[in-house]
Amino acid sequence: MAQAGDLTEFKALVDGMAMSFNFNFADNLGNIAYFHAGTRPLRPPRTDPRFPLIGTGGEEWQGILRRTRCRAS
Repeated sequence: MAQAGDLTEFKALVDGMAMSFNFNFADNLGNIAYFHAGTRPLRPPRTDPRFPLIGTGGEEWQGILRRTRCRAS
């Protein structure tokens, strides 16, 4: 990430991340960006994402949420 030459290169690297990480970007041209990257599980309805699932098999992941591309505004 530190070797990215500009925001476009940095975004391409972030888009390739599967693990969940937070990234900040700033350059000398005044571009500042925040990204949250990673694959997120599709949890069962009415479960609180702040807490782990109970582990008895009744609250298994329902799949993986579809990945979206990072967008800068």
